[in-house]
Amino acid sequence: MQLVDLIAENPDLKNLTSQLKKGGRHIVTGLSGAARTAYLAAVEQKVQQPMLVVADSQFHADQIAEDMAGLLSDRHVHIFPAEETLANEIAVTSLDVPIARVQALEALRTDPKAVVVTSVAGAQRYLAPVADFVAAQLEVDFKHEYDLAELSAKLHTMGYQRNEVVGQPGDFAVRGSIVDVYPMDAEYPVRMDFFDTELDSLRTFDVATQRSLGNLNEVTIRPANELVATDAQLEAAKTRFELAFTENRDRLEGADKRHLTEAMTPIIDGLNQGQILAPFRQYLRYLYPEPASLFDYLPAAGLVVFDDYPRAMDNAKQMAEENTQWWEQKLKNS
Repeated sequence: MQLVDLIAENPDLKNLTSQLKKGGRHIVTGLSGAARTAYLAAVEQKVQQPMLVVADSQFHADQIAEDMAGLLSDRHVHIFPAEETLANEIAVTSLDVPIARVQALEALRTDPKAVVVTSVAGAQRYLAPVADFVAAQLEVDFKHEYDLAELSAKLHTMGYQRNEVVGQPGDFAVRGSIVDVYPMDAEYPVRMDFFDTELDSLRTFDVATQRSLGNLNEVTIRPANELVATDAQLEAAKTRFELAFTENRDRLEGADKRHLTEAMTPIIDGLNQGQILAPFRQYLRYLYPEPASLFDYLPAAGLVVFDDYPRAMDNAKQMAEENTQWWEQKLKNS
């Protein structure tokens, strides 16, 4: 019998899981380190519901996810990574981060066996409304017809970048009747060849040689990142943001006015180019007046677990202070 199976037979845990199925809030104390993760895995094994685990930091979130994956072979454990400061957010360039976020959101939304682990920074993060995220998925098959202009616009909304050729996940290219897309979570890009509005062939191919690797009957392309927006949404966000910026700028004078202008102009330029730059993540309410969070992606029957709640709240306060200091310093140095 495995360790998790032994813990799952504990009378106190059985009582807890029985209460969890009825809803409400519960506190478990007296556990630490590996024992806490093993207990949490036993709870998940018993309740068999999607679970969102919130740790105090990304470091501890990664540890929990690794331990949970080892303890629960029949569950699908995902990490939703999030930088804890704006300075780090801007510095992140790895494709692994948006891929992990999109996979975690999709799992949380659709997979009854999902366990998603994040930090308090991830839990606080504004996300696209669930309906917008779902609408930004693309199903391609031989049963439907497609307008290439609409298909290109759809891929742009999904966060894919148009290039002459695809070279990495997140790219797409259009050449005549051929559309190449490199899905974020795929090993190889996909080539769609159309005859007018009908799909004539669908296959994977090798980026280096351009040779076909295999035919497909259908493909699901998920967003390139967790923030999806149509051109209309971006234009509305730019209008709202520029209005707020102008009102605040006009209250200032001298160096303060110049510093604010120099700090905000790149954000506005990015929106003009259809890009959501990292500093704009502080202002996502201008893009999503009613933004979602990870909790909105979790089904109603799912479980939310805060690992070391007091420490998580302390870290949230510290992050807010550090981000405020970062902006103040940035404005001074602009």
